[in-house]
Amino acid sequence: MVRDDQIFVTGTPQFDFHFRPEFYWTRDKFCSKIGADPSRPIVLYSTGMDNHMPDEDCVIEGVYETLLQMTHLGPPQLMVRLYPKDRRPERFDALRLRRPEILFPHIPWNQKWLTPKLEDSYLLTNMLRHAALGVNIASTVSLELAMFDKPVINVGYNPGSANSTGAAESLTTNTNSFKFSLYYDFDHYRPLVQRGAVSVAWTEDEMRNLLIEGLTEPEKNSHKRRAFIREMFGDALDGKSGTRVAQTLLRLAGSRLNGS
Repeated sequence: MVRDDQIFVTGTPQFDFHFRPEFYWTRDKFCSKIGADPSRPIVLYSTGMDNHMPDEDCVIEGVYETLLQMTHLGPPQLMVRLYPKDRRPERFDALRLRRPEILFPHIPWNQKWLTPKLEDSYLLTNMLRHAALGVNIASTVSLELAMFDKPVINVGYNPGSANSTGAAESLTTNTNSFKFSLYYDFDHYRPLVQRGAVSVAWTEDEMRNLLIEGLTEPEKNSHKRRAFIREMFGDALDGKSGTRVAQTLLRLAGSRLNGS
């Protein structure tokens, strides 16, 4: 049994750089680095692993085609953050060639060790800050977007355009493991859905409606996002979690050396 005096709340250093102003870029600087138009809204799509989220290129293209129809809003630009640990990043190559207008910023990671470089701390933070909203399939990025009070749309449908492909056939004939809708009932992710911190598009039509809502009424579920983040993280989102972890470890080490 763990006693209360053995629990130390520090927050996670993973999110520290999101709350340190020295990592912030102006919108003009950010857009210049990724080739975006600062006057038009930016929608951030974050991909997942190929074995867990097959046919994401079809989902991305569907979202992009929907945004193209929103001429009264710019139209919005689509920025894709590829998951750096994806085993088959080439699965997006055809989409990149076919849709050169979609923004695919280079993600600065050390591929040998599969860890982010310092440059990615700047890039990710500003992707979140300057995006109008985010779209993903049950990603941790949902939490990070909510930290910045940005609308989050989760994909709850598998792309219809993939129904005839071999990979997508496993959705119904072999296993349920690739049904995107199942991810929103997992214990670790279900609370975001139940509390309204994210919205799930169960169909492509719902995706279109939620994109319009998120771009035109971003404040609609703001109170739900803020309440969820406040309950989960308390006062720990201040950019100082790493310092608290270090101080706690030093204090524990000192106590051990002093025999207490």
